[in-house]
Amino acid sequence: MTAAAPQPGEAATGTPAAGTPAAGTPAAGTPAAGTPAAGTAAAGTAAAGTAAAGTAAAGTATGTAAGTAAEPAAAGAAAALLEVSDLRVEFAGVHAVAGASFVIMPGVITGLIGPNGAGKSTTLKLIAGSERPTGGRVVYGGQDITGHPVHQVARRGLIRTFQLSSEFARLTVLENLLVAVPGQRGASFLSALRGKRYWRAQQEELLTRASALLAEFGLTHAADQYAGELSGGQKRLVEIMRALMAQPRMLLLDEPLAGVNPSLREAITEHLARLRDEGLTMLMVEHELAAVDRCCDSVIVMAAGRVLAEGPMQEIRANKEVVDAYLLG
Repeated sequence: MTAAAPQPGEAATGTPAAGTPAAGTPAAGTPAAGTPAAGTAAAGTAAAGTAAAGTAAAGTATGTAAGTAAEPAAAGAAAALLEVSDLRVEFAGVHAVAGASFVIMPGVITGLIGPNGAGKSTTLKLIAGSERPTGGRVVYGGQDITGHPVHQVARRGLIRTFQLSSEFARLTVLENLLVAVPGQRGASFLSALRGKRYWRAQQEELLTRASALLAEFGLTHAADQYAGELSGGQKRLVEIMRALMAQPRMLLLDEPLAGVNPSLREAITEHLARLRDEGLTMLMVEHELAAVDRCCDSVIVMAAGRVLAEGPMQEIRANKEVVDAYLLG
């Protein structure tokens, strides 16, 4: 008797159909005795993959954390308001400033001290643009201002006061404050031709600001007095107020307490501390170390045109190099 022909998809007797395991061969998904299940192997593989993924995730997290931790440090390093790098200037072969480098952070008063001839005032001149350096770099607010003229530096908000008072002697105290504001609408001939409507509002706002400063510094009674008739300490106050009228981000103060009587000296240091608390940054050259100790957050010591030491005043006082520089200077 003839065997029936296999139907499509069927194998002949004794021959396993395609996809059908032969006798004694475990079916797909059914492990043979002693053989781990394919699912178990897959599970192990999956577990290994999961572990690898976890390891990768951990590595990624670690890298991310490290990067995140590094970001504040980089941000902190970039937060300096003023950076002076290897600043140099020479006059007829004499190195007045010989490679000074330091950083000023925002919202602090930094004292710049040192013996006579150390290069302190010259350093301020180089930063403010009054003198052009022969080498080095000055960066203010992230912008390179090395060698820029004074008016450009001032318009960026970096204002300098002077070692000798420089008031307009035949202008009143109030007028001294008003002329310090740049970009006044009525300051040019064409602007004046436009009439009071063009500049009156600004003039009134400036008068209000000047009057507020006079009240803060206790000189309201002298508003209409000629600036040349004031005492030395009052002239110092006018100089500081005039700088504040320009709304600076940072002040460069060149010996603001020089020639000031003790009572007014105390008042000036209190005003400086108040301005610091309001967010103003200051770099102050000063020989009165007691005042520096009272109002400065940190101190930079210069000698022979170089930075000798930096830190709090308590540490500076204990630095033998600084003591020697003052004694020898």
